[in-house]
Amino acid sequence: MVLSAAIGFLIVRSLSKEDYAQFNLLTVSAATFGTWSSIGIVSIFIPFARYLEQKGRTIDQIAFAFGRLDRRIVGVAMIASTTVLVVSSIRQGWLSVSFCVAATFFLLSAGLQYRFRLTEVALRTFGKPVVSFAISLKSEFVRCCLVLFAIGCAMPIASNWVTPLLGISAFAASSLALWEIRQRFASSVGAPYSETASDKETYNRLLSPLLFPSYFYHVSQFFRSSIVFLICGTSVIAEAAALGRLMMLFSMMDRVVEAVVLPRFGKSDSHADFLDLLVKSSCAVLCVTSCIFLSAMFFPGIWLWILGDKYSTVTSPLLWATAAACVERLSGLFLFSQLAYGQTRNQWWVPLISTGAYLAWAFFIGLDSTESVTKALFFSAAVNLVAQFLILTARIWSWKKAAAN
Repeated sequence: MVLSAAIGFLIVRSLSKEDYAQFNLLTVSAATFGTWSSIGIVSIFIPFARYLEQKGRTIDQIAFAFGRLDRRIVGVAMIASTTVLVVSSIRQGWLSVSFCVAATFFLLSAGLQYRFRLTEVALRTFGKPVVSFAISLKSEFVRCCLVLFAIGCAMPIASNWVTPLLGISAFAASSLALWEIRQRFASSVGAPYSETASDKETYNRLLSPLLFPSYFYHVSQFFRSSIVFLICGTSVIAEAAALGRLMMLFSMMDRVVEAVVLPRFGKSDSHADFLDLLVKSSCAVLCVTSCIFLSAMFFPGIWLWILGDKYSTVTSPLLWATAAACVERLSGLFLFSQLAYGQTRNQWWVPLISTGAYLAWAFFIGLDSTESVTKALFFSAAVNLVAQFLILTARIWSWKKAAAN
């Protein structure tokens, strides 16, 4: 994660605002493919794999069968990602030979990353959780070297082809990672296997209940991430994207919460234990995020130095972006703590109102400046937090009512 962040900041500092705006569109499109295509991998691979394991199938056969059954999900993901790419690039007037070459490699890289994640979750499910870490680290190091070459050597000669070279770098790193992790299957490859009608029925039974809430969430995020490219100019897109890259540092906090705190919510013996842990965790997250926000308020130069001189004037947007990221951490804790505790109902409407709040800001107030974009993010995050607080309050009230009866 640290190496990926370093690569991202190197690209932010090196590219012009227009080049970085185009690069961000390409990464958003690739990320759209990654999130939409991974619905099945994240949600149902483990129970599907256990089902086939009981039938005596090997790891390789299970991954192959799942990949074949998951093709429809991947097809929808490709449609979504290319829609973002084509519509936004036409709207901004970015279509060119170099842009199309870059888009091809970014999308190919996203497809390879899907295959890598499928193989990774297969190995992790069957007791090899650290295999992908070493492979990912090596592939990111290779990508870092290629990015340095693209920026340090190719940019002075052919600046218009830097973005395609960055796409080739991502493709090369993804190819290496996939090739290496596939080698780990060499000892578990069984006889050729074709999925049966029972396999298809199991896959569909596991996936069908998740399609509506998953797509509902992803579509809401889809509009929120793509509307900037349809409304804003190049400079605003680049500045908002650079601040978004900076706010990704907060994901390290999410990793800590996911690894350390959330499992404890799942093991809570009573509502009182759950609430006690939630209060303590909320205070800890609030304390850390407040310190981060105060650092951005009093020492913005340190934050903006990471992005480079081109972004030295976005002090006010930095504060709004940091505030939005802090609020998102707290609302995320409220959400995932309830999910870990087994309380999964009444969450489908939260993305609707938070995305609706963002779209309402965009159409009634506008996204004509970076500050307005970051204020919209904060407004949407605040609405999300209020919604999560209301859901949690309703649950606490129902628990107390049930206890009283």
